[in-house]
Amino acid sequence: MVEFEHDWSLASALIERWRPESHAFHLPCGEMTITLQDVAYQLGLRIDGDPVSGLIGGWEQHHQGWTIEELCEEILGVVPGPEDRQSQTKWTVKLTWFHNTICRELEQDAIEEWLMRYTRGYIMQLIGGILFPDASDSRVYIRWLPLLEDLDACGRLSWGSAVLAWLYRHMFRATDHGQRNMGGCVSLMLSWAYHHILLVWPDGYDARRFPLVERWVQYWSDNATDESRLRQYRHTMNGIGMLNVEGTPYADPQLVGLVPPAIAEADPLAAVICPLLCSAIVEWHQVDRVVRQFNGLQHLPTRPLNIDDMHRLDGRLGCGEWFPHLLGAWHEMWDARADHRLPIYHHIDLCPSLPYMTWYLQWAHTELFGLGDQHLVPAGVVPEDLPIHHPVAPDLHQPVDGHLLELRPAAEEGEVGDGGEARGEADAAKAVGGRIPRRFLARETLSARQLTVPTMQARRWDHCQDPCQVTTCL
Repeated sequence: MVEFEHDWSLASALIERWRPESHAFHLPCGEMTITLQDVAYQLGLRIDGDPVSGLIGGWEQHHQGWTIEELCEEILGVVPGPEDRQSQTKWTVKLTWFHNTICRELEQDAIEEWLMRYTRGYIMQLIGGILFPDASDSRVYIRWLPLLEDLDACGRLSWGSAVLAWLYRHMFRATDHGQRNMGGCVSLMLSWAYHHILLVWPDGYDARRFPLVERWVQYWSDNATDESRLRQYRHTMNGIGMLNVEGTPYADPQLVGLVPPAIAEADPLAAVICPLLCSAIVEWHQVDRVVRQFNGLQHLPTRPLNIDDMHRLDGRLGCGEWFPHLLGAWHEMWDARADHRLPIYHHIDLCPSLPYMTWYLQWAHTELFGLGDQHLVPAGVVPEDLPIHHPVAPDLHQPVDGHLLELRPAAEEGEVGDGGEARGEADAAKAVGGRIPRRFLARETLSARQLTVPTMQARRWDHCQDPCQVTTCL
């Protein structure tokens, strides 16, 4: 797997439109988001299986009494020194240590033990450098290492859902005005935008490759330090119409034969309302708001699940906790996700209905502008030729807002988790005294700033030998 040069101006423009409460981008033509289906096609990762989980500290309690040093010695054959870590007490290890120490050039007659160590070091680089990078973009936490001890069991985990949960959480963090760098799989976010938003598609990159994210390997973005490129993207997205988005890019006939059958067969597994889990991180797969991305008619969405408490905790649930137990109820919801597949009403015309667009434009932040851009922003207008019909909102069976079964008392009698009536953010608008304005200064949002280029701009692992296609275990 290789990575392309990130367009940080586009990343900034997307983060400006990200709404953590609904896990969706606000576009003039409706909501869109990154789903499990996108992860499967863009990265080729498994979206079925057990969650990627474990613990952050207290290793001896859950790993047969082994310390973290003993685990490193057993799995990698060497322990990273204090100079190779973030600090004496923090086990976030420099990616360069894995490259220089574990993934040195393999000899032709390398024994199996060395091959397995190389494989695990290679995967740790993929995890920390591409799939689960933090904002530093140069280190990886050692907590991932025990998952690689048994590569067969590792390959049965839902790495795709974990990548999406990790990305959602870092997109949430990036909406903070003081955040300058962004973690998470930015390649996934940008490749999603290139495939779904036609106006930002780079010219000359029509050749199909799998995983789809690799089609942009040769793309080189001009990451200028001024805001001109960001303002251009902001203006472009302000004018996105219904004909400028591609809701179902994976229905492309040219992908037949290119995409592995296991990926195509996983499509039904993606249209589910469920938690997304990655160790202590809990996010919500709120795809009932983007049914058009599954080739269906969009209904008026129900109120999104409020997981602000999980965002406030932000993974800080105790260093010695075994997360599959601490977050057991969330794991049970994940295990039961097949029972909560989203009903899809397929239709040849996926244009949103008049009631939907009228409802959506009453509260959505669809137009962003900065100082000096006011003359570029047109008023939001609901097209008159939209169809009237739309499906009824389904019963989502989602938990009560903010009710964390593991950390709070049981819900009072009579509370149900049906997701509420189909009022959505209109309720929030009413609560603050009227309609939320559609137009607002981008500088007034939490994310109106240019994300900077991290220390490692374009991470390419093609300088490493790929032993027996080791990335397939993820």
